[in-house]
Amino acid sequence: MLSVLISVPAEMGCNESYAPSPLKIYKRKMQEMIIPIITALIAAGASLLGTILVTSNNNKELIHKIETSQAVTDTKIQNLTEEVRKHNNFAERIPVLETNIKNVVDRLNGVEDDLKNKWV
Repeated sequence: MLSVLISVPAEMGCNESYAPSPLKIYKRKMQEMIIPIITALIAAGASLLGTILVTSNNNKELIHKIETSQAVTDTKIQNLTEEVRKHNNFAERIPVLETNIKNVVDRLNGVEDDLKNKWV
């Protein structure tokens, strides 16, 4: 056990030394330690709050970038879909055109044959 002798000045009316109780020493030490502990807790809380705010702000920026990128991708997909539909429509019309051209060629050949027969 730690015992400390403290001398009390003669002006206070006592010429003898006394030893404070261990409980008083413990309380005094705890009072001296409480301020650094509270300061450390406040600093840790402020640091945690700052980290949360910065992370939240970064998440908002990231979400905005992702939404913008998604909107651009959706627009590109929509444009490509329209182009594919136009191409498909064109691909459906080609066989019809080929049939019509064949009919025109057959009629022209028939007209040529008729003209040859008239002039021969």
